[in-house]
Amino acid sequence: PAASAAAAAALAQLAEAAWLSDHRQLQPLPELAELPGGSLLLSAAELRPLAAALPPEHRRRWRCLFSTARDGSSFTRLCAMTLARAPCLLVIRDGAGARFGGYSSAPLQLGPRWFGGSNSFLFRADGAGGVLLHRATGANANFVYMNAHREMLPNGIAFGGDLDSRHFGLWLEDSLDTGRAEETCSTYDLPHSLASSAGFAVDHVEVWAVCEGARNPWLAAGGEEEGGGATSDAHKETREFLALAGREVNRAQALEPFREEEEEGRPRAPEKWISPDQ
Repeated sequence: PAASAAAAAALAQLAEAAWLSDHRQLQPLPELAELPGGSLLLSAAELRPLAAALPPEHRRRWRCLFSTARDGSSFTRLCAMTLARAPCLLVIRDGAGARFGGYSSAPLQLGPRWFGGSNSFLFRADGAGGVLLHRATGANANFVYMNAHREMLPNGIAFGGDLDSRHFGLWLEDSLDTGRAEETCSTYDLPHSLASSAGFAVDHVEVWAVCEGARNPWLAAGGEEEGGGATSDAHKETREFLALAGREVNRAQALEPFREEEEEGRPRAPEKWISPDQ
């Protein structure tokens, strides 16, 4: 009787494990749009837990706003294609092959202040088809930061940490060549570095909008979408960045092709901007 009971318990455990495995496989995959062939960095097995970690409205259709494979290693272009679009996933592969990134619960924005909410998180692919999530600790509200062309502030994208000490859970330089992933971070529950090493070389970057209706604010006339379009006060920081980069917002010219020139080893902002929706 004891052996039978033990065998029955073992069978019940196996059945429960199989059910849980099947349940995870039933988690829907988001539709990946605007990057032929899908993500170069995340497998289907890794997309499932990432999508499940997002709010339900952010699990259906993801749009590739930026990819270094498609768009080149230009922070100016990354800004033009991603600012004020939608909550998004930043995904990085470093030179040693580690894949990691962060989810911003708010659209990316330029400025000296942190943004996003407490459901933002960091993640790392574990190499076995799974994803390790690092949620916010509640210690502070330093969830996401993004800036460019500022002399006194860091220029790039950060998830968690502190601007004064330049100590970040995840930091991507505006060169898109290097970054840092510290072993500890007060903002996120981070027991180790996300990357292969604290300082890492960047191999590839993708940014995915996770909202179905993510639209390009540069093509919106005032009042056509929430925030009043690119010329409204809601996008003041973005306009200031593009003015510093050498051009002004001009809706009538928005669909003309990119033309990028190298000046002193640094890509200049395109004089005219093409929508990634085209």
